[in-house]
Amino acid sequence: RLKILSAAFFDDPLFEFFWSDEEERSRKIGPVLKLFLEGASQVFTLDAPDGSCAAVLGAFAPGEYPPSFLHFLSAVPMLIRTTAGLLITDGFGLLGKVWSIYGHAEKIRPKEPHWYIVVIGVDPEHQGKNYGGRLLNGILLKADEQRVPVYLECSNPRSLDFYARHGFSVNREVRPCAGCPPIWGVERKPFQSPEPALSSRSRF
Repeated sequence: RLKILSAAFFDDPLFEFFWSDEEERSRKIGPVLKLFLEGASQVFTLDAPDGSCAAVLGAFAPGEYPPSFLHFLSAVPMLIRTTAGLLITDGFGLLGKVWSIYGHAEKIRPKEPHWYIVVIGVDPEHQGKNYGGRLLNGILLKADEQRVPVYLECSNPRSLDFYARHGFSVNREVRPCAGCPPIWGVERKPFQSPEPALSSRSRF
């Protein structure tokens, strides 16, 4: 699953901002995405016909974010390892950027109950085959049943059309620090079915 996410996000402008050198990015992108994926309270996958994993999605259901103390506690060892590794190789500069991005993202995240998609990615070999859409639709159906929005942050402009096709719209744009690409808060409101028209034979 991590290999899929690393390949899917390799050309994302945000990760290019973190590490412009492709060789360096290939070494360091994995631990950061692992933090996102394993930090999520729920992980969903979709397999290709040959049985290989084609798409991965990590999310928090309504009421699960911020994570509970126990969930956070279980992620502390991985958080320490990832942070220590980045400090050794990149120093405080990168961590400062990450902290700034996190802070700005928190400010634009909806306050009402919602599904929060932390990460979603499709194996490049399977992109364009609707694996991402099918995986996303599973969350959208749950959200419609619960009458809550679905929200995520996006830093790749090429992905905005994909989300727009699934009913999402940009609700805000931020640039957390100098040189950082724009980050969009993208939200999809729950589907509201039209009220049935009253029949002329209806009785009160």
